Order: sequence, then C-alpha cells, then structure tokens
Amino acid sequence: MDWSTPKRFDELPVFQITSIRVGDAQGNSRVAGVFHSLESVKEGPSYLLGRTPESLDSVRGLITELSTDNRQAVFLADANISDWNPTPVTLRYLSAVWKPVHVWMVSVPTWQFERRVFQADDALAVRRPPDAAPPPPTGEAVKFWLEMTSAASPTKKRYYPNRDVPEGLVSAGWDHEHCELCRGHVNAAQVGYVDNGGRWVCSVCYQRYIHPL
Repeated sequence: MDWSTPKRFDELPVFQITSIRVGDAQGNSRVAGVFHSLESVKEGPSYLLGRTPESLDSVRGLITELSTDNRQAVFLADANISDWNPTPVTLRYLSAVWKPVHVWMVSVPTWQFERRVFQADDALAVRRPPDAAPPPPTGEAVKFWLEMTSAASPTKKRYYPNRDVPEGLVSAGWDHEHCELCRGHVNAAQVGYVDNGGRWVCSVCYQRYIHPL
C-alpha cells in the first residue's frame, strides 16, 4: 500500500449524496452526489465509507460520470444501499487500491492490536496449473504455481510462479507475514502487531500510523 498520502477517515475526499436510486433486479444502487474536492478522486472501482459512533459502513462500487466542472459524480454501488440510508449523507471516497479495513485500522482509536513476535509455521506446498492465480506483475511466464498454505491457518495461501520446491509439508515454510499497510515483511523473530482479525502490521507502520510516538 502506498501511504504517501493520508488514508485516515477524516482525510479522505468527501462525497455529499444528493440522491439514491435502486438499480437493477440484483439490488444495485445508483448514488448521485458531489465531491467537495477532486484531489485523488478518479473514475473507476472505489468504495464509499460512512462512520457513526455506532457503526462503520462501506460499500464497493464504481465512480462514473465524474465532472471536473461541478465535481458531480455517480457511484454505481454493488449493493442495494437504499435501506442503508447512510447518516450522515456525507460519505468518504476510497480508491479500490486500498480496503476499508485499512482506514478503520488507523482511524478507530479502540481498534485492538496485540504485540507479538512472529514465529514461522510449517506450510503445505502443492503445484497448481498456470491459471490458478492471476499473472505475476513481473510478466514472468508461468509454467505452474506453487501454492503454499499455512499449516496453522489453512485459509492463508500464497502463490509463487515456477518455484521449484518439493510438494508436501515444508518445515517452517510459512516464514513471514505481510504488513497490511506497507506490504513489507514481518519475518520470523521480528516484532509485529496483530489485530483481532489476524491482520499483521509491522512495527514501523504501527508507530507511524496507528500509535504515533
């Protein structure tokens, strides 16, 4: 994640809703509104975020019909938010490059973290076909993917192109976690911070964004 610009809730672009209309039979919504500023706003996949003392809300969708003259835009929500009736009607815009949980992590003072030393876990290595994962950003031709699954947390998986590792149980094969904010590594024997959802933050990002010194 690029944190060169602020991502706290109160620093995100403001989107003032003027109307909400239910779209097709799948329950999508057409949300019209106006931005207070177009800085960092662009057409395409994004989220609208709402926060009250009682709740944290977000909906994914698509910014379209963005006007640089009057800052008006349409947000095509992937869900029916007519029943949501967001209060206040002033929401915040977040590019889909990030996720709402990242905003909540650094914006909610009561978000809980546990300081922990990361310990490597065993992993299960299995070869998968070239279409098992999206193409790597390096453009490397994929003959096969090596799927690594954490033995301690089977829902955690990673894919490595053409990595020549024998299939089966790999001792200490799950040897790092990724920081949610900078995507850097928290390696074995390093200190990190884990929230209640099992998301890791490195000590640098924790001190920089969550609990600044």
